[in-house]
Amino acid sequence: MSEALTFSRLIFFRAGIVGFYRVASHLDSLWIFKQEKSRGIVGESAQQDEGIEGVAEDRWAFLHPQSQRRICGMNNKQQNAKAKLQDELKNKRGITQPLPDLGENDKGYFFTEVGGVTVLLGPRGGYLVPSLPSYPEPLDAAVSADNRWKAHNPDPSCGTGHCNPVVNIDWFCIGSRNCPCKDESPNQRFRRSVGRIGYG
Repeated sequence: MSEALTFSRLIFFRAGIVGFYRVASHLDSLWIFKQEKSRGIVGESAQQDEGIEGVAEDRWAFLHPQSQRRICGMNNKQQNAKAKLQDELKNKRGITQPLPDLGENDKGYFFTEVGGVTVLLGPRGGYLVPSLPSYPEPLDAAVSADNRWKAHNPDPSCGTGHCNPVVNIDWFCIGSRNCPCKDESPNQRFRRSVGRIGYG
């Protein structure tokens, strides 16, 4: 009888430990979620653009960065996307110069450059050209970013795209033209850079 009682107590004790860790993990996730919102990583606009699954995926990467297995600042999807872009530049344009590493911001976007025009590799391995307001095929736009920029007529009244070809990791563009991003908040600059295209 005493052995059965001891066994029951062990079962309840183990269940209590598991329950405690689950509650602690939940509270920790809620705290991190608040931090994300305050930093603009996840917000209502992101939920509207990406849907619940997209936000959940981004939150998983934020809460569990080891699951992305980052390599030199990039996750596996970005590493593969960079290699593919490099191959496309070589095959279509004869460009063999390695893509430069221009940094990564706190939203997980990797910055590089094609012909003096900023190109982004998104957290999911997508391609974005933040200076352009729109383009039909992201990879083609990344490969021909400089040519597209030369043919582009910047429109300051447009809610997406920038008035200069180079965009920094803080979403400010750099150049002689006066761009609305200079007077915008970080979230507004982020939306200007990737809002129409999505997270990438």
